[in-house]
Order: sequence, then C-alpha cells, then structure tokens
Amino acid sequence: MAAGEIDDDEPAAPDQVSSVKQIFLDKYRENIEKGLYDDRDLEKIRTDDFLLELYCKHIPKAKPDEVASLINDSLKWRLEYQMNDMSDESFEEKIWEQGAIFYHNTDKDGHKVLIIRVKLHRKGDSQYLHTVKRFFAWHIEKVFREKPGEPIVMLFDMYGAGLGNLDMDFIKFCINCFKYNYPCILALMLVYEMPWIFNGKSLLFPFFLFSLSFLFSLSLFLFFLFSLFLFSLFLFSLFLFSLFLFSLFLFSLFLFSLFSLFLFSLFSLFLFSLFLFLFSSLSFFFSLLSLSFSFLFLFSLFSLFLFSLFLFSLFSLFLSLFSLLFFLSLSFLSFSLFLSLFFLSLFSLSLFSLSLFSLSLFSLSLFSLSLFSLSFLSLSFLSLSFLSLSFLSLSFLSLS
Repeated sequence: MAAGEIDDDEPAAPDQVSSVKQIFLDKYRENIEKGLYDDRDLEKIRTDDFLLELYCKHIPKAKPDEVASLINDSLKWRLEYQMNDMSDESFEEKIWEQGAIFYHNTDKDGHKVLIIRVKLHRKGDSQYLHTVKRFFAWHIEKVFREKPGEPIVMLFDMYGAGLGNLDMDFIKFCINCFKYNYPCILALMLVYEMPWIFNGKSLLFPFFLFSLSFLFSLSLFLFFLFSLFLFSLFLFSLFLFSLFLFSLFLFSLFLFSLFSLFLFSLFSLFLFSLFLFLFSSLSFFFSLLSLSFSFLFLFSLFSLFLFSLFLFSLFSLFLSLFSLLFFLSLSFLSFSLFLSLFFLSLFSLSLFSLSLFSLSLFSLSLFSLSLFSLSFLSLSFLSLSFLSLSFLSLSFLSLS
C-alpha cells in the first residue's frame, strides 16, 4: 500500500478515533476559546470521524496525544493561511500563467500528479513567497475537499534548476503540508534530477522517509528497465511489422514489376505491329505511287509519241499539200508556158504561114513536128526537175 492510502481492511478503531477527538477537545480547550482555530474546521473535527481516521492513520502506531498534537498544528496552519476562504479567484492570472505548479495526468494507479517546476521558482520577498506557498497549498486543498483521503503523487522537477531556484524555505513548506496538514494524501514523492548539493532526506521525519523516492533509485531503475523492455518489445514488434510491410511492399513491387513488364511487352508488341502495319501501308503506298508514276510516265511517253506522230503526220500532210501546191503551180506554169509557146507558135506559124504560105506542106509539117518535139522535151525536163526536188525534200525530212 502506498503512503497516505487508507487501508479499508484495517480501519482505525472507533475507540481510537473517539479518544483522539476527546483528547483534542479537552487538551486544547483554551485554544478553542481563544479562537485559534477556524470554526468550520472545528465543526469537522467534532462531526467528521473519517477525517479523524485519516489523522490517526497518517502517523503509523502513533499515540492519541501525538495525533491530537498533529490536529492542533494543522488547524492553526489552516487558520493562518485561511484555507477555508481560498478559491481560484484568490490568485492573480500571472501566477497561473507561470506554469510552475500544476496537475498533469495520473500515474499507473490513477493518482493525480502534482508537478513543481523548480527552475521557474525564484527567491523573492516574503510577500511573494507567501503567495507561492498559498498557491501550492490551494492545489492540495482542492483535491482534499473533493475527495478526502484520495492520494496524489508529488513530483519535484529540478531539471535545469540552479542555486537561485532552490528555495529551502518553500521546499520545507511543501513537505510540511504533507506531513502535518493533509493526512494520508501523499501517495509518492518523486524528485527528478536533484542537484547533489541538495539532500531532501534530511528534511523529513523518520516515519515519512518511505514516502520519498528518487528517480535514480533501484525501484525506478527497475521500472526504467521494465519500461525499456516494453519499449524494446514495442520497437521489435514495430520492426517486425515494418519488415512485414517492407516484404509486402517488395512483393507488391515484384508483382507490379511483372505486371509492368507484361504491359510493356504488350505495348511493345502493339508498337511493333503498328510499325509493321505502317511500314506495309507505306510500302504499299509507295509501290502504288511508283506504279502510278510509271504509268504516268508511260502515258506521257505514249502521249508524246502520239503527239510526235500527229506532228509528223501534220507535217507530212503539210509537206504533201505544199508539194501538191508546188506541183500544181509548176504544172500551171508549165501549162501556161506551154500555152504561151503554143499560142506563140501558132501566132508565129500564122505569121510564117501568112508570110511563107508558099512553102510546101511538107516543110510546114516538119516545122510543126520540130516545134512540138521541142515543147515536149521542155515539159519533160520540167517534170524531171520537179520530181528531183520532191525526192530531195523527202530525204531531208527523213534525215531530220
């Protein structure tokens, strides 16, 4: 059982509670008459046997006189600090905002943890120290009012504290609050990072030493080892879980790689098929284009040949027409010449006939025959010349 907790299996004897109450009322009657106690606290002593039981259990195996003396000191202290008239509004806002004294969470047994951050405390004047003492006492008073006998854990956080923060008067006041004024409320007192120049054990009564633990003690070391074991177990479990997740990730990555490779293969096959299709299409297109150009070239050659043949035919026709015209012209000229010669001959013959009428018919016949022969030879010569010229023109065209 932690210090300050009420053992329901071993309650204080009713006779002991009654004895302590009677001894206190008789022994300190004069103080009651002088008004050294708050009437509200006296009423609790007279009527609240549970509070008296807490005082009896606060000092193990204590005599009734010792318990009555403890109650006397506690009631005087409560009147001095006016604990019954205290509330949250009794303190300025800045002392709350300082954060030097506060409750934070609970321990493994569900006890509230009251923390004092010593490095935020400063030695000051008596008025400031009195305010800080009342502020600390009010934190204990609130819990004691709500649930009398409900233990709390006290933690002195001395991390970063120096000589300027170690106020011995305030520390003694904190310890005395648990020793004299709030019975059975301290479950455990912890001192964190206590400087070597400060020895808290010398401040305590022998019966109170078991309530103080230092964070470097064996129990805390074992607790630290157990916590370290649990943390190591947690880290090992976390490592196994991380390893499982990593293995799952690798397996998923492997499956994803296979799937990606399969998709890449399909995509590559599709690209290759598309390339073959495009290549075949282009080959067919270029073949068709080449065939078209070949056909166009042949058609052009054929058209050129036909056009050349047409031109040659036209030229031949023109040449034939020209030759015909030339032949007709020559024929006409020859015929005209022949007619001219003929008429001239006739005229000459007539003249000669008129002049030489006396010639004989045989001479006239010979003369006419000679004249006709001469005309025929001339006409033959002209015809031969025309044929020679036509042959030379055809030869020239063939050579061209």
